[in-house]
Amino acid sequence: MKEELGLYVITDEEIAGKSHIEIAKEVLEGGARVVQLRDKNKSDREMFEIAKEMAKLCHAYGAYLIVDDRVDVALASGADGVHLGPEDIPVFEVRKIAPESFIIGATVHSVDEALKAQEEGADYLGVGSVFPTATKRREIVLIGIEGLREIVASVTIPVVAIGGIRLEHVEEVLKTGASGIAVCSYLLSQPDIVEATRRMKMEIEKMIGLR
Repeated sequence: MKEELGLYVITDEEIAGKSHIEIAKEVLEGGARVVQLRDKNKSDREMFEIAKEMAKLCHAYGAYLIVDDRVDVALASGADGVHLGPEDIPVFEVRKIAPESFIIGATVHSVDEALKAQEEGADYLGVGSVFPTATKRREIVLIGIEGLREIVASVTIPVVAIGGIRLEHVEEVLKTGASGIAVCSYLLSQPDIVEATRRMKMEIEKMIGLR
């Protein structure tokens, strides 16, 4: 996955007050390049049905669907890949069973973790938290801009920056060499999600184009 990932949006029904499908439609209309389905509370069947519908939607827009944590749901639904956290199945184990084209992302917080995930076969890294965030309801690791820059410099695979990133942060985040920006609460809490997504996408593409 040697490419710029651009705007990567993570769905959250509680923040948006809308369904995952509704969120996906709006952010895709605004130009999101990647959509991640994240939900810790739904049943296996519910997750499968939602992911299946979202995969069709994303593909109609030429975007990727990534499923958080759930390798089984991602593989069965036609999603493009899975995103794994530190407590999920190891990257190398998923790589053994997944098709070659299946995208595996991994959350990392340090250079050592980044190098390990890359060695195990991750296609991209989710790196943060760059800024303080309330989206994840557990203690976060705050790495800051310098921590992000160090990790980007240590690996050859794309890095997606995450954590408290707002429109006004795009320039300094992408100057680290990150390939994309992941956003959740900032976009999903906007009164016009489509327009907010469009503005952020344009700012990201402007910065990537200046490299």
